[in-house]
Amino acid sequence: MGRWKVKTIYKYEIPFDDEFKVNLPTGAEIVSVQSQHNTPHMWCIVETTAPTRPTSFILHGTGHPMNGHEGKHLASFQINNGSLVFHLFEDTRR
Repeated sequence: MGRWKVKTIYKYEIPFDDEFKVNLPTGAEIVSVQSQHNTPHMWCIVETTAPTRPTSFILHGTGHPMNGHEGKHLASFQINNGSLVFHLFEDTRR
């Protein structure tokens, strides 16, 4: 009959680091990036039984220099009532 695939939405906290990794299930689809209670998060549709893999991300604040190797822009989000804006990229170099 095959393996039953269960999908759900999981939330992952985004650290305030220039570069970071998150262990996401293989095939995870990022559907939203926002701040919740002034902490940035991403919400992903995941297959709950899929193996996880480290996924690399780059986070830049508005006005911060970029190196041109940030990868795919995923979303921008605000914190502190809009006084700070950050931009999240998936680092596709690795």
